[in-house]
Amino acid sequence: MNYTENQTKAIKHFNNLILDCGDMTAACFEMKYLMEELTKNGWTTKQAEGTIGSLVENGTIVLDVNCGVQEWWIYLDKNVA
Repeated sequence: MNYTENQTKAIKHFNNLILDCGDMTAACFEMKYLMEELTKNGWTTKQAEGTIGSLVENGTIVLDVNCGVQEWWIYLDKNVA
């Protein structure tokens, strides 16, 4: 998949978050946490919203509702180093 520059930067950051969780290929996060992570790493709120929204739209970030709780899953993308 081809990503924009902002998407690539966000995926690299999210890959690190996943790896920080241990030996995993995916992890779930609250949307608020994802927004905070991007904004504390240089994104404006508007940029973070747009970048995350585009990653949801293209299926990189996936919503799962488990027992009525929304979980946003991100899968490790080894093609983005």
